[in-house]
Amino acid sequence: MSYEANFNSALTYMKLGQKELAIDSLKRAMAQIPDNEKTKENAAYLKMLVMIAKFNFEKKQGEEAIKNIEEGLKIKDDHSDLLFLKALYLLDNKMFDEMLVTLINYLLTISDAESKKYDYEFVGEKALNEVFSNLIPLSYKNSVQHKNIKDIVKKMVDVSQNENIKRAYDLMNEIDEKRAK
Repeated sequence: MSYEANFNSALTYMKLGQKELAIDSLKRAMAQIPDNEKTKENAAYLKMLVMIAKFNFEKKQGEEAIKNIEEGLKIKDDHSDLLFLKALYLLDNKMFDEMLVTLINYLLTISDAESKKYDYEFVGEKALNEVFSNLIPLSYKNSVQHKNIKDIVKKMVDVSQNENIKRAYDLMNEIDEKRAK
């Protein structure tokens, strides 16, 4: 059975709610992928890394999750789902400066074309609401380097038309105003 067939089996098992069988199929698929197909063009490979990382998080295996996340980010450093999951790992490990930078990078990656190609899960309204309502405020409030990061984000706002970056910058200003009171 090819890695594509094992991947499709994993997707079917997921739809049926059989996570353990899905994990087994994903592990078989990952073992079958030739090195020359571990590229950013291989959306299935990157999706498998995301799925395995999510399973690792569910099992409280953050160190295993970050291995898959980092493997994917080495290949495609602007993969929205992998960046979102990395931010969650950094949150679990209270690495707030890195988390904030990762979230800003995540916001820069969101695009409709990329979302369709890679079947992103964490770019919709629900994920963005979590980012702006909880993740950015938490990381910004606890970041040691928040002022430096905010200065960089301000420069991004000045040179780009990215509404998500502007929203993040506005949120940082709101938090700073509350700190000043």
